[in-house]
Amino acid sequence: MNEGIQRVVLVDQQLDPNEFIIGDEVDISSAPTWSIQEMVKTFFPNRSPYWVRLQERQLGITAPRSETSTARSFDLRYIERFIHLLAEHGKLTLQDLIGALVVLRQIAIITGVIKVPLSITPLRSEP
Repeated sequence: MNEGIQRVVLVDQQLDPNEFIIGDEVDISSAPTWSIQEMVKTFFPNRSPYWVRLQERQLGITAPRSETSTARSFDLRYIERFIHLLAEHGKLTLQDLIGALVVLRQIAIITGVIKVPLSITPLRSEP
């Protein structure tokens, strides 16, 4: 194990927790969908599917059913709106909100849902 690295901090300066990443005009057809168990593991790792269902009931929202089964299917747009609703109602800490949005944004970038310009700053080499 590398003893030299103590901590890595990822700062996404383009992430504004008060703004939506995936607007209504964004095509999300290339993005995956998640089951409730997958969504919880990915975006709310300290929670359970029961907690998500309870929050949906209290907030009066539900994810649409999958086209191929009776199970509910969670897409990026629904998940992002759910994350923001949870935060607005005090159900997520700021740390949980930002963590979930960072994961969502990275998945949206990787799957081509959103495009971001790359900015690479070369590191100075030591003499």
